Amino acid sequence: MEDLKTGQYLRKLREDKNLSLKEIAEKTRISTKVLENLELSNFSNLPKKPYIIGFIKNVCKELGVDSSEALSLLHHDLETLGLDKKNDTPIYEQQKNNSLKSSNKKPIIFLLLTTLGLFSLYKILSKNDPKLINQKTKSTKVITSTTLYKRVILSTTTSMKITTTSSTTTSSTTTTTLKVSVPYVKFKPLLDPTFYVTQNSSDEVPDKYKDSNTAYQQVYFKASNKCWIRYKVDSANIKSRSLKSGDTFFISGRKVFLAVGSFNNLDLYLNGKKVESTNNQSFQTIIFPIDEYTNHYSPLFVDDDLGQTYFYKDYMKLMSL
Repeated sequence: MEDLKTGQYLRKLREDKNLSLKEIAEKTRISTKVLENLELSNFSNLPKKPYIIGFIKNVCKELGVDSSEALSLLHHDLETLGLDKKNDTPIYEQQKNNSLKSSNKKPIIFLLLTTLGLFSLYKILSKNDPKLINQKTKSTKVITSTTLYKRVILSTTTSMKITTTSSTTTSSTTTTTLKVSVPYVKFKPLLDPTFYVTQNSSDEVPDKYKDSNTAYQQVYFKASNKCWIRYKVDSANIKSRSLKSGDTFFISGRKVFLAVGSFNNLDLYLNGKKVESTNNQSFQTIIFPIDEYTNHYSPLFVDDDLGQTYFYKDYMKLMSL
């Protein structure tokens, strides 16, 4: 590490301003662990190069210095370690990828417009079609009290068989109506992940949870203080769990969705490797595999007025009824 200059340079800048790592973390909203790894030039425990560049620019901006010198040292250090080309994408490749993404969106936009047009036509025809009107009155209904609130009426039917003296059988039907309040929730698409997986395997994780070659996401939790987790694995039901200092917990699946409270009180590992946050926020939304993060929306989990917890996709369907 003696030949790596980036961390030494950043540490000297900070010390010249008489600022602690904690103060820089609060001002830049970059986690203390990330800043520590930066000052140690410990790039193996940091995310990809574009993220590191962003961290350095934010730190330099907060310290009131130009970032060009620090970025120059970063490029030199990454080249020394043979990491400079690993995480970079040439500009022409970026332009090519952007054009491919743009062209791939065209069929999707066309399909959405076509679907919207057919749905509008159906709504217009249904207003004048008695058969469709009768079908609607027999199906599940939605009553909207305001534009931001819906009340879904769910009907359940119970049949009873009655045998008379003439050996004939009749049936009667009773209907029970259950009103479920569905507050309007504005879901937002998830952007860049606020977490990353370090490159080195940790000795804190039992060997049986370290298989990086498996297709499953092996997630290991170790609490250092009180925290809570709400999670969904594949198509299983949503579950919650509270942890206290010293507690450990393990889940595994092809897709894992996590909402974590008091994240700073928790050590989280994926396939034996430490998961770090890029900020100091206590609440974290985490999805494995990470590549799927931007395919989903926040909040991941929503409670209705009766205390029932829904995955965001299911709640969206409920709001659309």
